Amino acid sequence: MKTTLTLLLALSMTLSAFGTSKNTKDLPTTLPFESTGEGPYFYIDYTNYSSTDDKTFVEFYMQIGYRELQFIKSGDRFQAEYDILFEIFDAKDNLVEQYKNLDHIKVNEFDETIDPKKARISSPGFILQPGTHTLKVSITDLETERTSSIDEKFEALNFEEDALSISEVQLSQKIEYTEESGPYIKNKRYIEPMAVRTFAHGLADINLYFEIYNLVKPGEENSTNYTAQFVIHNDNLEKVADFKRTHKKPGDTAAHSIKLPVDSFFSGKYLLTIRIIDNDTDAVVESTKEFTVVDWPSYLSQASVDYQTDASD
Repeated sequence: MKTTLTLLLALSMTLSAFGTSKNTKDLPTTLPFESTGEGPYFYIDYTNYSSTDDKTFVEFYMQIGYRELQFIKSGDRFQAEYDILFEIFDAKDNLVEQYKNLDHIKVNEFDETIDPKKARISSPGFILQPGTHTLKVSITDLETERTSSIDEKFEALNFEEDALSISEVQLSQKIEYTEESGPYIKNKRYIEPMAVRTFAHGLADINLYFEIYNLVKPGEENSTNYTAQFVIHNDNLEKVADFKRTHKKPGDTAAHSIKLPVDSFFSGKYLLTIRIIDNDTDAVVESTKEFTVVDWPSYLSQASVDYQTDASD
């Protein structure tokens, strides 16, 4: 099943367009990950969430542009095919997860095959033991037989069982409530995957999603509220936003989403910090993530992405 949706693309941006990752382990890497090699160029980003049995659910977002693939004539249409090999190794170099897929894309017009605004995105997810892992992903264009790959370390965060904690922040250009179930839906929210942390003036706003764990349960104390504080700095470390929202606790966990107007930001890189305060205990926890805002020419205002909805485990 494939769904075509509007999404900002930044496939032509260079590595320097993105800042250094500032996750809790301060891994020496750059996000999103970018491929190397002679084959199709692609991006990968990821988000950590708490899972059961003290494990961590890591959701990945993988994006490849149409013009990175070799399309051939197939009847009255054009088709590209590529293999994906997605592997995760633990700190002892043991293979702990693997995902393989043969994907094909069909379009009606040749111009679509070289359109810089079109891309494919998939979102495999895995439940992992907390700790440092190695991600190895390769994409091979079956027509050219050329391969590109990503080989990077990442951290499956450790969400302490009894302590107040927060997931990483997922950035999206579209989050909406839904009663349906299916791909890209978490806690009654449809969240479009995004492999580049980049937003453009005049396009979709900056949507944030995160989860909070181990709040004091409602009824056990007097307040039964939590406060979410949002602090944003620009790349000069100047504070450009600082605001709070207080909510009643739905239970000992909560899912939270908010929309920030993209036109309120100048072009540049930003560091977002979300700080959660349990008002019953004054416990505090926070998470940070970087994003970029750009000015795009008007002809990019209808960028589109194909979502490969059968790519999630």
